[in-house]
Amino acid sequence: MEKWSELISALKSKGVDFEIGMDNKEIEKIEKVYKIRFPLDLKKFYGYGLPVSYSFVNWRDLSKENIEKNKLRIQAPIKGIKESLNDVDWDEVYWGKEPKDEKERNKKILDHLNQAPRLIPIYSHRYISELELTPNPVISIVGSDIIYYGETLFSYLQYEFKLKEKNIEYYKKKKNFIPFWSEIM
Repeated sequence: MEKWSELISALKSKGVDFEIGMDNKEIEKIEKVYKIRFPLDLKKFYGYGLPVSYSFVNWRDLSKENIEKNKLRIQAPIKGIKESLNDVDWDEVYWGKEPKDEKERNKKILDHLNQAPRLIPIYSHRYISELELTPNPVISIVGSDIIYYGETLFSYLQYEFKLKEKNIEYYKKKKNFIPFWSEIM
């Protein structure tokens, strides 16, 4: 698709470094190493070019040190929730009545977290769900502070690197639901 090539050219003009894109075989190897699934839009983007500068994830570097670093980034949202259980907003719509006992409450939150889809790091603390959603929103997550940050991977990258103004109307619309992660926003 021409749009991905144009986006990569625009990102390069903003100082983002790219390596050659990844083919399906390379993506499958990475998914196996990390026990994750890249959603289709991320596969398409990485097929055109792999961003390797700033706070992007360098998936191609399969050195032991880099694999450990990337695994920590994959685990960061889970670790952040576990470290801030008391700050997690309880969602009665999805989880029922909130337990009065703190231990029971925390256990139930962890049960929901364990069933949540994995989040794939894109850039800094911005993530995309491994689910095949259309559109697949990008979220920003630090601890239990989670917000939608882009309606799609494509538009998120445009917003993040100031290639396009944020669509304020997007924040007023209903977003695609990501189990657990949308529930605690």
